Amino acid sequence: MAEQAVKFTRRHLGDDGREWARVRRLLRGIRIVDLATCDQDGPHVRPITTVEAGGALYALTGTTDAKVRQLRHDPRYEAHLPWKRGKHTGYVRFRGRVELVKDREEIKKVADAAGFMECYWTGLDDPDLTIMRLGIEAAEVMPPGKAEWIHLISEQKANPERRAPRGRRPKKG
Repeated sequence: MAEQAVKFTRRHLGDDGREWARVRRLLRGIRIVDLATCDQDGPHVRPITTVEAGGALYALTGTTDAKVRQLRHDPRYEAHLPWKRGKHTGYVRFRGRVELVKDREEIKKVADAAGFMECYWTGLDDPDLTIMRLGIEAAEVMPPGKAEWIHLISEQKANPERRAPRGRRPKKG
């Protein structure tokens, strides 16, 4: 008897709060994710360490790294976090825009949360230290052992009137 193929389903949940809470829980703490950026030569994927601090997601990296040049030119990124539960695997894939952090208090908060900064940089003023805030606009979740993808779009993307960045309201018309 032939083995029956698994049929995958897709669910589009928009800004479903419960699913976004699950994504945030999976990204909590310090995680290694695969980060994709792009330049004139095409896409580039590399592992990076992310740090969750104050409810936001960050990455610490070298100022002269290719990913920093690429993200200065085009701040869009996509990232992938493998997710394993028992013998099953799944993933969280998310995308958005990177902002380079310049605020000293925010840099200190991220450096303290990371706990590994002193291994790579001489301090908060090291010119080779760049901290990037990874804004998440959309995510795709495939829970381990489930035959479904869950698509999420951030509350900001789904309804820009609800929460504009830094207190600004989007232009109308």
